Amino acid sequence: MKPKKPPMVSTDHEIRALEFNHPVFSDIYDVDPRDLIPHPDNESLFHKFKKSLDTAGLSDSVRRHGILEPVLLCNDGKTIISGHSRTSIATVLGLRSIKARRLMSKHSNEEILEMLVTLNVSRFSMTKHERLDLYNQFYPGF
Repeated sequence: MKPKKPPMVSTDHEIRALEFNHPVFSDIYDVDPRDLIPHPDNESLFHKFKKSLDTAGLSDSVRRHGILEPVLLCNDGKTIISGHSRTSIATVLGLRSIKARRLMSKHSNEEILEMLVTLNVSRFSMTKHERLDLYNQFYPGF
């Protein structure tokens, strides 16, 4: 079997997308969900899609099994990139410890926003056009 060739890249956006695919996160550790804060752009990006979340199902799953996927945090160890709903549910359920991973590699605010969108867009029910609109904010002409 031949090894796969690396993808051909021709634009700065494609190169940045490849670089983004390799953020470095810490090992998993415990954190109190009450100490975490939502990313300031999360609400403006996803507020109209929050109705599509199955929060009752997620809440039931967290109650039964805990949080199975660690929340992802910015370098500060407090700001959530991915896991806003899990953190909120954990707080409502009174959990004092959840699993998290902190971003260790350096990224610009724009790159953090790209991560916020990329890591969260699949969690919401949205049309193809709504997804494209979100991606076009970061990759014009996507």
